[in-house]
Amino acid sequence: MKNVVWFEELSSDDVEIAGGKGASLGEMINADLPVPPGFAVTAQAYEKFVKEAGIIDEINDLLGEVDVDDSEALKETGEKIRNIVLESKMPEDVRQDIIDAYQELSERLGGEVSVAVRSSATAEDMPDASFAGQQETYLHIQGNENLLKNIQRCWSSLFTDRAIFYREKNDYAHEDVLISVPVQKMVDSEKAGVLFTSHPSTGDRDQVVVEANWGLGETVVSGSVTPDTYVVDKESGEILETTIGSKEEIVVRDPEGGETAEKSTPSEKREMQVLDEEEAAELADLGRKLEKHYDRPQDAEWAEEDGKIYLVQSRPITVLYGEEEEEEEKAEAPTEVLVQGLGASPGRTSGKVKINPSADEIDRVEEGDILVTEMTAPDWVPAMRRAAAIVTDEGGTTCFTGDTKVLTDRGILPIREVRELVGRGSIRVLTFNEDSFAPEWKRVLGSTLRKSEVWEVAVSQTGRSKQNTLKVTPDHGMMVFEDRALIEKELRNVIEQSEIVTAVDRISSLPIKHDGGYPHSGELGYLSGAIASDGCVELTDRRGRVTFRRKDVPEKSEFINNVRGIFEQEFGTELVDRGEEVSSGVIRGQEFVGRANRYECQQKAPAEQLLSIENDMERYVLESDESVVAGFLAGIIDGNGSYHRGHESGRIHVYADEDLAKAVVLACLRLGILPQVYENRNIYNVQIVEGLEKLLKLTHRVEGDVGDKELGTKLLPARQILRDIVDEVNVGGKIKPYVERNLLIDSDKLRDRVLSRLSGEKKAELRKVVNSSLRGRRIRKLRETGERTVYNLEVEDNHNYVVFSEHLTPILVHNCHAAIVSRELGTPSVVGTNDATEILEDEMEVTVDGSSGNVYKGIEKVEEEVEERAPAPEAAAPPMFPTATDVKVNISLPDIAEDVAQETQADGVGLLRAEHMLLTIGKHPRKLMEEGGEERMMEEFSDGIRTVAETFSPKSVWYRTLDLKTAEFKNMEGGEEEPDEPNPMIGWRGVRRFVDPDYPAEQETFKVELKAIKKVVDEGYDNIGVMLPMAQHPEELRRFKRVAREVGLEPHEDIEVGIMIEVPAAALIIDEFIEEGIDFVSFGTNDLTQFTLAVDRDNERIAKLYDERHPAVQRLIREVIGKCDEAGVESSICGQAGSYPDVVEKLVKYGITSVSANPDAVQEVRKMISRTERRMILSEVRSGSRG
Repeated sequence: MKNVVWFEELSSDDVEIAGGKGASLGEMINADLPVPPGFAVTAQAYEKFVKEAGIIDEINDLLGEVDVDDSEALKETGEKIRNIVLESKMPEDVRQDIIDAYQELSERLGGEVSVAVRSSATAEDMPDASFAGQQETYLHIQGNENLLKNIQRCWSSLFTDRAIFYREKNDYAHEDVLISVPVQKMVDSEKAGVLFTSHPSTGDRDQVVVEANWGLGETVVSGSVTPDTYVVDKESGEILETTIGSKEEIVVRDPEGGETAEKSTPSEKREMQVLDEEEAAELADLGRKLEKHYDRPQDAEWAEEDGKIYLVQSRPITVLYGEEEEEEEKAEAPTEVLVQGLGASPGRTSGKVKINPSADEIDRVEEGDILVTEMTAPDWVPAMRRAAAIVTDEGGTTCFTGDTKVLTDRGILPIREVRELVGRGSIRVLTFNEDSFAPEWKRVLGSTLRKSEVWEVAVSQTGRSKQNTLKVTPDHGMMVFEDRALIEKELRNVIEQSEIVTAVDRISSLPIKHDGGYPHSGELGYLSGAIASDGCVELTDRRGRVTFRRKDVPEKSEFINNVRGIFEQEFGTELVDRGEEVSSGVIRGQEFVGRANRYECQQKAPAEQLLSIENDMERYVLESDESVVAGFLAGIIDGNGSYHRGHESGRIHVYADEDLAKAVVLACLRLGILPQVYENRNIYNVQIVEGLEKLLKLTHRVEGDVGDKELGTKLLPARQILRDIVDEVNVGGKIKPYVERNLLIDSDKLRDRVLSRLSGEKKAELRKVVNSSLRGRRIRKLRETGERTVYNLEVEDNHNYVVFSEHLTPILVHNCHAAIVSRELGTPSVVGTNDATEILEDEMEVTVDGSSGNVYKGIEKVEEEVEERAPAPEAAAPPMFPTATDVKVNISLPDIAEDVAQETQADGVGLLRAEHMLLTIGKHPRKLMEEGGEERMMEEFSDGIRTVAETFSPKSVWYRTLDLKTAEFKNMEGGEEEPDEPNPMIGWRGVRRFVDPDYPAEQETFKVELKAIKKVVDEGYDNIGVMLPMAQHPEELRRFKRVAREVGLEPHEDIEVGIMIEVPAAALIIDEFIEEGIDFVSFGTNDLTQFTLAVDRDNERIAKLYDERHPAVQRLIREVIGKCDEAGVESSICGQAGSYPDVVEKLVKYGITSVSANPDAVQEVRKMISRTERRMILSEVRSGSRG
């Protein structure tokens, strides 16, 4: 048998000669796939080596003695064997054959070639095994001796700790597994990654999934970075979904030493998309060819060099969702489709239909029923929790055509582009809290698309416009006012009832970043606006140039001098007057000649700063202070604007292309101005009729007198906010006509004439509407445009977002409630069927497939142990990333604990919230106690706690005691006696309420909670920890322990005891809490951030200051973790920041014991922690080796 074989001599039948990897490379080359050339050092050459070196018996003896479950013993044995292999002499004929082959490969490629030296075990990449990655790979190897040394290193890697452990645990005899070493031309790639020829998570054979990063592919293969991920249609090559990864690091070749080096990714490339549409299509085509050739899904590695894509290896996907089903099970699945809709929440389950026409009948829905209704609403949640699946007539989750513009933290983007950017936490949109009406930036959780009927509608103040349009499905939810509440209503119903939709007139800034960002200077803002409208910036690698052009005439001299003065003030250099220039052009057949002075600076630093703003104007406007935004807008007005005084107070006109117009509109909205926009031949006319005095004080060219305004500009829908109180506020008979005629009413009139006639709750409601950042716009249907591809977003918490009409009017819209809640509950859901309530009948047996959107006749019969609710695709155990830091999960609803445990494989529960258990009862605890309902409350709590403790046992479950604020208690039945607190956030809540001896009734309520825990503990559950919210003094901890002992719970024996770190005082005196006795702490970063920074997140004027990354917050966290670590106290985080990858990375470096995240973020957090820990270990090893 040969010691060396060329790839073209191999096929997939030659695994015993070249291992799985080598055989696959030969197979791909012979299938005319683009594979870099090379050869394989055969497994028989390795076998000859170990025999002639006489080391077989020594290796077998060591392997026979080791206990692979003893990590230290395994490490020691592996190291001994690897050293034996490395120190043994290679047979001379093997050595010479390798050198000869390397020389021939170099001659073929025209010079001494750089190669990749890879390991290929003879059991690797077999259809029933996954040995991939257990042996080593060495890159950029050059020269005879260097090649021989690394081949021997590959041989030794057959005995890495992981490889030994894997063979033992999977009953592979060590002596049966040999190793080949493929030697392949090194692809010095500009970009590389992994290609899955079928979707590995969903099992969809019509899609390929591509992961990509810059540089060499090692970062993607090893999982050390978050790469870009592309879901691509296998046949058409169209990108269906794009997630831009953080791509923190890249591996590149060191041009001096020739070895690979890991470097931080340049900042401009982190957010840049790695693949374009052509590259994605080419990879999809290669994936299709690969899968067709091998007749099964493949996991391939690819690399691109000088525009050519190569496949560097391929292996079977050993686990593909859905393939584990037996054929006979599939044969019994129902096939007759009764109704079809949109699959809104994945999973497949069977049950009996319960048709519910209204919320009054939700009690009819029993556990395991299929809930069928026209549409759900928030008060349906109790029934939705009981249902095995949900089917609705209305509420398709996809609503807008792809060119619809959405307000995001990256600016105004088409919704199709937002869909491509969607990733956990990767993009946010502006939303409005439906209770406080405060603007909040929230993450986009997901996106959907499908084909649907579309209407073209127009929005305007008068209702007469036909140009300012949106293209949207008629079932889409618009946000409208109804009796001063902000609710969701379907578009078709809004139009039928002639209601008025909600426009946004002020937007909040993005949270301030503390790692740099744009300079905050009103003068620089003005300069940036002036240059953007009346100049240009050019930048190359070596030089930069800023040019400003204006005709030097008296009426423009102040403007010119101001621009030049600010430039010199900001950059310490001047815009030099280069004299007058003449330009000419033709407009509508007539030639025009223009003259203007050119002012210029040829320095790189000013060009870099101004170009960074010009290239990202929208984000600049969103991140900057209002003074900066006002300056920026004034600069643009002076450059491209004019002022006209008409019969009203006047108006400013700004003329701009689309990009500049979007920045102008956002700047107006940041200042509380809703502009009117018109467009003609791609030139936008932005008209400003509000805030004129303020703006004209900042301009230096555009000027004018502002008269008294005849009419207000903030108009609200009279009928929708006053109809139930019109008789109370009908001042002199002048208010009722507004309601009867469905008119828009001026907010100033409401403030001056109406509010004074109201009191109490109604006055507070109307004041909130008047003071909100919302106003009314009429909407009318223009035409039906037929079936189109439409999109929607799923947004966290508030579930609404802002879209822009054709002429940039910001409209607040909603998304599908059934889809969102179903996904949160893990319940299969099909929405938008149109006629399910008519076709399906009560008690009919059906099977619902929430992935395909089909509802089948009959009960699916798979196996007897199948539960009523089939697991969703996400329920398959996710790939595990081993971490030393535990990754826990936050749970609100005990009912979903089993699904969450299976889906996340979490290391415990870092936060079990008590509030939902109480809300299920629906009554204030005091009223329950008065009615003798203590036992009911105790049962509800003990059932919930038991469910979670049993599901996660023996892993710990940390239960946070009740932490409702007084305002939330007041809304419950029986909560009328709750005090009115001016600021409930820092009021009577958490542990301070329930252990205060001045309020014995509250202690009795608390004892019911603790008795419920004791009941579960007495049943044998020893994995429960009790976590105290809002702790700020050790005395509260002492009081808690006394109350716990009164009900028979012994702290630190029956239960672990911990505190939430939410109040800065607790962080500052954590050593006193430790001395008093705690087992763990958990950071509630939402409150800790608010209290540390004195920032109310719901206050739109200061919400931009809220930032968990603030140095003060991070210092408190770091110091608490350090002191807890010294004392042996566990530390964790359960706040929202625990789902942010960059914050998690810091926490791991601080030494946190665990991180608890929301269920949908657990896997991403685990991956982030795994990468961070590996980098920390690698850094330590490197520093040790340097020392």
